[in-house]
Amino acid sequence: MKIVYIYPHYKVVPYNGIAEPLGVLYIISTLRNAGFKDVHFINMTFVDQFSEMDETLKNADVIGVTCTSPSLHWHVKNALDYAREVNPNAIFISGGSHSTMSTEELLKLGFDYAFLGESEISMVEFLNTLKDGKDPKNTRGLAYMNNGSYVINERAEMISDLDSIPFPARDLIDYDEYCDYGLTEYGMVTLRGCPYKCLYCQPTIKTLFGKLRKRSALNVVDEIEQLIKIRGQGIRIFFKDETIGLHGEKWFLEFRDLIKSRGLHFTWHCNTRVNAITEGMLEAMRDAGCICISFGVESGSKKILDFYQKTINHDQTIKAFKLCHKYGIEPTANIMLGAPMETMDDLEQTYQLIKKIKPDDIAVYFVTAVPGRYIYEYAIEHDLLEKEIDWTEFDPARNRELEHVNMKLLYVTLDDLKRYKRKILRYRSLRKMTSPQNVSRWLVDMVKDPGLAFKKAGKVVASLRSK
Repeated sequence: MKIVYIYPHYKVVPYNGIAEPLGVLYIISTLRNAGFKDVHFINMTFVDQFSEMDETLKNADVIGVTCTSPSLHWHVKNALDYAREVNPNAIFISGGSHSTMSTEELLKLGFDYAFLGESEISMVEFLNTLKDGKDPKNTRGLAYMNNGSYVINERAEMISDLDSIPFPARDLIDYDEYCDYGLTEYGMVTLRGCPYKCLYCQPTIKTLFGKLRKRSALNVVDEIEQLIKIRGQGIRIFFKDETIGLHGEKWFLEFRDLIKSRGLHFTWHCNTRVNAITEGMLEAMRDAGCICISFGVESGSKKILDFYQKTINHDQTIKAFKLCHKYGIEPTANIMLGAPMETMDDLEQTYQLIKKIKPDDIAVYFVTAVPGRYIYEYAIEHDLLEKEIDWTEFDPARNRELEHVNMKLLYVTLDDLKRYKRKILRYRSLRKMTSPQNVSRWLVDMVKDPGLAFKKAGKVVASLRSK
């Protein structure tokens, strides 16, 4: 049985940076482990003409198109339409977060089946059924149309032991091509699920992954060692987990010791919450190669944090950034502007908190209502969603770069948000120019990669000049 997976990033602007599609690579490695050897991967990121896919698509029995974001909706449709034209006899399937959260919309595009949530178990069941010549419609975690009605089967059980999942099929990734395209960090995931209820993330993560599950430190280090064998020592890794601090201090101590015992040399960047770290954890993280932590600071206004259901306070934020500075870890503040009820006073409180915590870097997002998340339900319920918006406008990274909001603002204007964004980024540039740690890092970049160093300097200057 020939199986083809398509990653439909055809001429997609990587607003949030380019990254490997780990989700589909996990599926492929699981299928290989289950005995399916004729599995192919088309990465449309590097496709110039659709016709380049023809040879791989021909004679495929099953063709899957992964959709990791609603903003890719039309890219998925274009890939599906072309693949069906080349090979009309194949079975077409979709998977990914958009397939899970907007199932009906995906099926309307013309897919035969959509997979929901964590799909390693469901995909193996589905293909085994096809291989045996049976009807796959009873596969758990499957959705399809039947006589004009949508059928959604019960979900398969979640994989309790994440260590049992084979590592992503990284051999299918041309990392040299990725690096030429701008990849600077190699992606990795160490846990699935999140126990928090933030308005702008949930219930998507819970719907996709259910309860929180964690990989062991040993299993993660084994994957890092495999990646280093592929790409060499000295790489930089991005742990893409929403809150890696949920592993706890003991896990990071074991992680640090395993890295040292194996002589692995790499640096890494991660995300976590200000209330999910300890001083001992930060010390172990630093000793294990952590150089940067991105925190969801979001706002300096308690009112706005409460609206986001963030369950953090400013004392925790101040303490977390102070500890990072103490241990030489670069703390990044992720900020969101544009909550519907936000006022000028709320914006100013955010700016004042930023000056107090002194982040080494800042990313300023505009609040985006994304289908499948509580913030989207809130926007619909209160008639706040902008009219006639396209799927592409459900991308927070795109809206950050293009300075766009897809919800109505009640007390401030978009121009107000833009002014505060520039005010915050000017402060970031001043920090980068005056912080000894930032200057030291820039000098190191000048030696290792002058082009990157000048690019960073250019961004700093541009922020200072913005009004």
